[in-house]
Amino acid sequence: MYVSELRSKHMNITRSAIDEHLEKHFSSWFQQFAPSCIQDTTLQILSYGPSRLCTVYHSYLVNGYKFQTVSHGSNKDMRSSGVCVSGTNYAQCDNDFYGQLEEVIQIEYGGFLRTVLFMYQWFDPTINVETRVH
Repeated sequence: MYVSELRSKHMNITRSAIDEHLEKHFSSWFQQFAPSCIQDTTLQILSYGPSRLCTVYHSYLVNGYKFQTVSHGSNKDMRSSGVCVSGTNYAQCDNDFYGQLEEVIQIEYGGFLRTVLFMYQWFDPTINVETRVH
C-alpha cells in the first residue's frame, strides 16, 4: 500500500528513491495508518513500535544451537561466539560471511510479541581486506 501511494504521488520515482522513502518514512506512516485502517490485531500492535525495555542475553538457544557473545565466552576454554553464514554460491567459499556475536537483544511489542536480534562483528577473510561495516 505504501509503495502504491508513493508511486501514485510520484509517477517517475526510482527504485532507490522508493527504498530511501521506506527507510525514512514508512514507520511513521504505518503508525498512523494501522490503528484505524487495519483490522489485524497483531499488525495494530506492531504499529505502536517496540517497548522501551528490552532483554539482553549473553547466551541464547534457538533451534538446538547455542549462541554465546564474545564477552560471555572470553573467560572460558570453549568459545561459541563465532558464526559462518554460507553465501549463495556453495561451489565457492568467497561468498561466505564470518563473524563474532557481540550482542543478543530481545525486544517486545505489546507485551506478547517478541523478536530476538543478533548483532555480529562481520569479517572478510580475504587477504588485505578490512572488516565490513553495516
